[in-house]
Amino acid sequence: MLDNKQKMCDLLSNVSVIGAAGKMGRGISLLLIQAMAKHKLSYKNNEYQPSIYLVDNNPKSFHSLNDYIKSNLSKFAERNINQLRESCAEDKTLVDNIDIVNAFINEALSMIQMTSDLTQISESKTIFEAVIENLELKTELYTKLRSICRNDAYFFSNTSSIPISLINEKASLDNRILGFHFYNPPPVQKLVELIRTPNTDDKLVNAAHEIATILNKTIIVSNDTAGFIGNGFFAREGSYALSKITELSEYSLTESIYLINKVTSDFLLRPLGIFQLIDYVGIDVFKMIFEIMDTHIADESFYSELIDNYLEAGITGGQTTTGSQKDGFFQYDEKSNIIGIYDPNTKSYHSADDIFKQQIQIILGHRPFSALSWRDISKDTCRDNFIQKYFSELKNERSFGSELARQFIVHGAQVAHKLVADKVAETEQDVNRIMTMGFHHLYGPCNQFMEDE
Repeated sequence: MLDNKQKMCDLLSNVSVIGAAGKMGRGISLLLIQAMAKHKLSYKNNEYQPSIYLVDNNPKSFHSLNDYIKSNLSKFAERNINQLRESCAEDKTLVDNIDIVNAFINEALSMIQMTSDLTQISESKTIFEAVIENLELKTELYTKLRSICRNDAYFFSNTSSIPISLINEKASLDNRILGFHFYNPPPVQKLVELIRTPNTDDKLVNAAHEIATILNKTIIVSNDTAGFIGNGFFAREGSYALSKITELSEYSLTESIYLINKVTSDFLLRPLGIFQLIDYVGIDVFKMIFEIMDTHIADESFYSELIDNYLEAGITGGQTTTGSQKDGFFQYDEKSNIIGIYDPNTKSYHSADDIFKQQIQIILGHRPFSALSWRDISKDTCRDNFIQKYFSELKNERSFGSELARQFIVHGAQVAHKLVADKVAETEQDVNRIMTMGFHHLYGPCNQFMEDE
């Protein structure tokens, strides 16, 4: 069994991240740089000399990527000063905190090379790919990598929905690829979803587990079905929410969108409503996930005319490179509060002012413990007992919002059971952990809240 230092030397000595300037790529890059630099401090006599190539096809993005890395390295070092002090305990020249922080940052920056030239990563043993969810683009990229990289290189794709076996087949990778799906933002989220095919080499699987452990991640294994566990649930719930909009014909489109979003945030005790979540992921990315799942899952349909209408109007959601939320279903202020709802019929945002929100609240009616939010409950050390009590009361509440919430809970349980029945997830607990850790839900979809419904 390799010790931790041997693992670092074997797996994280020559690393590349492709798509490094993107939202996920920069987070993956930072996470790897932090881990590698921290371990480098603990080595004597320069016995560990790691390098990491940050690859992106837009050289103009390197300046902002460099600023992002420097800023976050400093914050990481200050937060983890005690651990860094232990790592460099044998270096008697590093005494003051500022000296340790500077040493860590210097070690980190010395490892980094930014490039748009794929041929420069030919000697990388471990390669992370974080380009957009497009099969043709990924196939073209991996075909190039196959001809450039060493024969024993490990390929880890951050795809959140494209079957790994499909990328493997189209790029002729001979089972040298595995899904390594980080959740956003990678430096913060503890969860990674590892996706293997029936033919994935055990050495590659073991390497992925070792790296995830080094990065201090919790691992959930998903089988190789389009959407995997996380997006398998998210896309189906998004589809259900979109179908609910058409059922609420007595309300305007903007009212229906806000109603459903309010139910899936407030009544289901979540940090974001379903349409806020789609905005966060990106309406364009959500559409890609839909298309991938629609193509590769035979017994279900994933399509929404409303999603197409938004994209045709140029409304995409997602985040800027600084992490601020772009407008999508909703228009947001600088604090990401909802101030408008987009209406594709008028091609404009309908104001979500206090009067509008009060009207929606009247329609939805009462919910138990209405004064408490997701944030309040998430801080409660006895929250499991509270959640059980909350849903016990919600079960008997007759308001319109409560009825919609119960329907979403029942649907969510059905989706989770299907993921297990279809062998995408090994257990119901795996689905629950994906949703609580990856999506920050306070409870998993496999529960007894609505068992008699």
